[in-house]
Amino acid sequence: METTPESIAREIERLHRTGKSEDAFALALECAASFPQSSLALTNAGYFYLLRGEPSLALEAYEAAIRANSTNAEARRGLAVAKTQCGIAAQGDSTTAVPYRGTGRPIEVLVPITLGSGNVVTERLFDERVFAVTKLAVELHPPDAPLPGHDVVFNAIGEADSSGAALAKARELLARSNKRVLNDPARVARTGRYEQTRRFAGLDDVIVPRLERVSRARVRDLPIPVLLRVPGYHAGEHFARIEGAGDLESALSRLPGDDFFAFEYLDVREPAGTFAKYRVMIVDSQLYPLHLAISNNWKVHYFSAAMAEVPTYRAREGAFLRDPRKTVGERAWAALERVASATELDYGGIDFALDAQGRVVLFESNATMAVRYPPEDPMWAYRRPAVDRVIAAISAMLRRYSSI
Repeated sequence: METTPESIAREIERLHRTGKSEDAFALALECAASFPQSSLALTNAGYFYLLRGEPSLALEAYEAAIRANSTNAEARRGLAVAKTQCGIAAQGDSTTAVPYRGTGRPIEVLVPITLGSGNVVTERLFDERVFAVTKLAVELHPPDAPLPGHDVVFNAIGEADSSGAALAKARELLARSNKRVLNDPARVARTGRYEQTRRFAGLDDVIVPRLERVSRARVRDLPIPVLLRVPGYHAGEHFARIEGAGDLESALSRLPGDDFFAFEYLDVREPAGTFAKYRVMIVDSQLYPLHLAISNNWKVHYFSAAMAEVPTYRAREGAFLRDPRKTVGERAWAALERVASATELDYGGIDFALDAQGRVVLFESNATMAVRYPPEDPMWAYRRPAVDRVIAAISAMLRRYSSI
């Protein structure tokens, strides 16, 4: 490999796009160490620090990137994000253009984002040979400034529980656009966990755990067992199952914040004692299977499930990806279609399990669920077509609603 920051950046991008994020992160840090005066290398390091939830290190990397090149708009935007996550007032450029790699007239996509942590992961959603993407940080965009040129809007502010102010700002800014807004901020704002629980509770064949929002002072009054989760977090972060007084005190010593979501604990173990969590994506009112994770732990996430170790789990997932309707059953599939309709999003996802009667036990449905390609290992080849179908559906949706 030619050892220039630009060539290494291309390799970092390739690794990240193909699911090798840890390798991409390691290479980004190595590149920044090898080229300490390269604004590009330092910007890449800052990006991965943000992805890993280390905003203070990201801040240092972005500041160094700007010292190396004061005109680096991506570094200035990243610095604003890092400052916000560190609790520092942020200022900087509101827009960042993603390089267009196609030929001819692209479809211009405006992507509003927040400086907080509530954004949809969009890095793999837009084919840079077709779409010219401009990200707009809503907190930094002056109210009277024009919007960048665009053919369609894809709102990437997806976390209703932590990004209410950003969604309100996005709604204000986008009121001046005469183009189609996908995942309208007003609709996303109605997808918070508490609001969704009430919305889905009356749907046929959909089981929704009871949910209430409680203060830290009231937690000890809750019936046990119960699940506690800090609002605004995903991927199992700050999420605990309470089965006794000892669990409660331990959880309270670890969980941040002054209030929590308290979920009814529904035992959805399968006859073999495993826990299975399915994910389907919603794109333009249609459902697409994305993955099935199987684990011995109640807190099921793909990255921590036993899929790599157990071939029969992968076989089950493959069957689901090939024919999801048959795998979950007509009753559950019809229930998922009702959930998708009630969610009212152009793009989103549904995480669920099945109970013994074949009904959907709904964990969540919102816009923040990430679509990622599996690692390149041949073991995971069966998963790639499902991701391809989701990406193709997003591309078709953007084409459909653009003015081109």
